Amino acid sequence: MKLRKWKFLFLAIILAVCFFGIALAVDENITVTDTPIGLTAAKYGNFTHGICVVETGSIRFTLDAVTTPTSGGVGIPLQIGENINFYLRDQITGFKAVRETSTSAKIGCSYW
Repeated sequence: MKLRKWKFLFLAIILAVCFFGIALAVDENITVTDTPIGLTAAKYGNFTHGICVVETGSIRFTLDAVTTPTSGGVGIPLQIGENINFYLRDQITGFKAVRETSTSAKIGCSYW
């Protein structure tokens, strides 16, 4: 009888996720230009983990929400195919990026 209750609870959770659209993970694509840009708060919401991958171009980024990255050398560089992992919410909210060259870059990000 106890196993039956757990199956019902599990089914109810799955249905709630599907029906109410409770997000387990969210994705976004960002174009990084010569103006520093952060991640989209409406996308990452309350998530505490994430990853961003550089799809085109190259970027420089900072995570401290204070230092502004520049194409001239401030910030940590990332090239095409490289990624950054976020393990803390402060890293997600503090992220800022700028393109490193004259060509805009694109990054793909997922949060969970």
